[in-house]
Amino acid sequence: GADSFGVGCVADPTSFVEGIVIQVVVRWWDGYKETFAATEVRFGCDLLWMRLQDGGNRHIPLQRVRWFSTTPESHEGMRGV
Repeated sequence: GADSFGVGCVADPTSFVEGIVIQVVVRWWDGYKETFAATEVRFGCDLLWMRLQDGGNRHIPLQRVRWFSTTPESHEGMRGV
């Protein structure tokens, strides 16, 4: 999707809307897929940072992930329709 990023740099490194929970999906290089509930997401060329819904912080070096996304996959949007 438009908010799926590889390891390259991105122009707008901030995603924050007060009171909104952002679902962040990370696909690690070993194939494991992990989902985080975040209230704030920032990323650059080397690092993905998230303020998690429980108030904690998570820093993920981007060289350790295959991809990450802040938008649902196309088939996920069809649930319940």
